[in-house]
Amino acid sequence: MYRDWSVGIDSAPRDASPIDGKADFLEEDAGNLTTVLNRMMLVPQIKDQVLSYLQRFYAPATDVRFEVQGKVLIARVEEWRRFSTTTYRLSDGTLRWLCLLTILLNPDPPPLICIEEPELGLHPDAISSLAELLRIASGRTQVIATTHSDLLITAFGSEPESIVVCDKEDDATRLRRLDRGELESWLKDYALGDLWMKGQIGGVRF
Repeated sequence: MYRDWSVGIDSAPRDASPIDGKADFLEEDAGNLTTVLNRMMLVPQIKDQVLSYLQRFYAPATDVRFEVQGKVLIARVEEWRRFSTTTYRLSDGTLRWLCLLTILLNPDPPPLICIEEPELGLHPDAISSLAELLRIASGRTQVIATTHSDLLITAFGSEPESIVVCDKEDDATRLRRLDRGELESWLKDYALGDLWMKGQIGGVRF
């Protein structure tokens, strides 16, 4: 479950990871980011996916390289013109994106992944790629993501049944899966996120 992980200056994912640390999937605080990402990128197909999505987010990136220093593993994002940046100095958005790639492209994920507001800290242009990553991961495991992003909801407009709307009624929580048939005529003229903002599918405060 990923809900409180931070990517600030002193956050866990910025630190080097122990060489013998847990490498099967990302911990809740993302403190083993370097260890897990290194294992994933030993698989050529997964490495190609990681770099492809990393370049969508940050075009100058050409590779992610790992260095062993003593008992820790350090990751560097390589850029054009031979620049490189360690995770400690990456922007918050780029580091969060690396964490999301590590969670959602993992070829051997846990049986359930829960992410609270995965769009936080990301440029709006990255939301469609985020939706693709969520779809990829859902082919391997069950994925539950909460969101307040109309752009992310819109990215699932071709499959509205993927969206479960949460409302509070009579002091109880009500969950309702969207029905494609009920929305078909609306979706000819409106994006799914627009329908949400207009109050047509629920999930609004007022």
